[in-house]
Amino acid sequence: MTKKIVEVTKKINKLNSLKEYNVDDFVRFDGDVDILTRQLKNDDIKTTQLRKFFAAVKEINLETKTKNWNELKVKFFLLMPKLAYAKGRKLISEDFYNLLESAMNKVQSKEDFNRFVEFLEAIVAFYKANKPRSL
Repeated sequence: MTKKIVEVTKKINKLNSLKEYNVDDFVRFDGDVDILTRQLKNDDIKTTQLRKFFAAVKEINLETKTKNWNELKVKFFLLMPKLAYAKGRKLISEDFYNLLESAMNKVQSKEDFNRFVEFLEAIVAFYKANKPRSL
């Protein structure tokens, strides 16, 4: 368990919606996501799983240009069972699952979804930069 991932999950749980999560809090060096990803271990999340999930979210994001949120929200929330499956197969840790689940549960509008995309982009970028190297 990483201390920061639990802290960020609690922070998200206190929000009414994800758009309330201040971008500056998670995109900066030494911000929430940078610290969180530095604390992740190799067994917390498999890079392939993160990339698959990110690709699915970005695909939905592209569709927001031509479709309204009501048409896309089912597609977005259908990603939750995929996350649960990855957790069940131990491809992502319980803590990482809880973080993403909390963030997804705060998505109620297109603005919230856009903030989720920004949050996930920060996770992918900082995870790549901070990824633990095996010897």
